[in-house]
Amino acid sequence: MAGKFIRFLNTFLLTTICKLFLYIVVMIAYVFANRQDVIPFMLDFFFLYLSYTIFEVVAIIGKPLKHTAKDTDE
Repeated sequence: MAGKFIRFLNTFLLTTICKLFLYIVVMIAYVFANRQDVIPFMLDFFFLYLSYTIFEVVAIIGKPLKHTAKDTDE
């Protein structure tokens, strides 16, 4: 069981880092293409990224808690 968790954790962190780098590349490309809208774009992008990240973490953390609670009932 511990091996599966470590594998899941490594995969989760790797995909999070890859997404972060992809988002940074998109932001840099947009900044060079549209210099007039940099501040509103960055604020919107940051808000959406933060919202999605919170949702993703809550959804992932909620699954093991439900599974653990089901196991203790039996």
